[in-house]
Amino acid sequence: MSTSVYKLIDVCQSKKLKDGTKEIVKNVNLTIEKGEFVCVMGPTGCGKSTLIRLLCGVDVYTDGILMFEDTEVKGGMRKNMLQQIGVAYQSDNLFEWQTVKKNIQNPINIFGLKKTMDVEKRLLDMLELTGLKNYSECYPKELSGGMRQRCAFARALVHDPDILLLDQPFGALDAITRKILGVELLKIWKEVWGK
Repeated sequence: MSTSVYKLIDVCQSKKLKDGTKEIVKNVNLTIEKGEFVCVMGPTGCGKSTLIRLLCGVDVYTDGILMFEDTEVKGGMRKNMLQQIGVAYQSDNLFEWQTVKKNIQNPINIFGLKKTMDVEKRLLDMLELTGLKNYSECYPKELSGGMRQRCAFARALVHDPDILLLDQPFGALDAITRKILGVELLKIWKEVWGK
């Protein structure tokens, strides 16, 4: 049995536009093994975000083969696959009408984990891990940009995923906050995955 989490073979994604078809990602070949820390770099517009969306099942590839743990993903990922993935984007994508605690809890609700998980304990653990314990009942508009990203990280981790995908999660932050959150994310990574 392979230790690959992802294997992409000549993966392409095209989008139909009014004036024709545009290739967003072309012939990507990539293998990511369990336990690897992988960084994909490139200029703006080269398809990094699209690649992340393909890996987390938000977008569907149009050609090639995408394997997730030895299973070919065609037409989108199944729920049991998605449950293994946590994602944080450049935009925190928080629901403005929900408190920090409710925003963090969304993956637990989506994946139906209330019966198998001590939800209150898990939420408290995530709030403590990300330094948001005293802000659990605040709404996103009451938080700084850095605190909103911490909430997004807590949400990405709350369902105990095996994989964490990050799409420029510090890109919209100032340099000082970016550095602080980078250090904190590394600390969180070490605590969660024991590295």
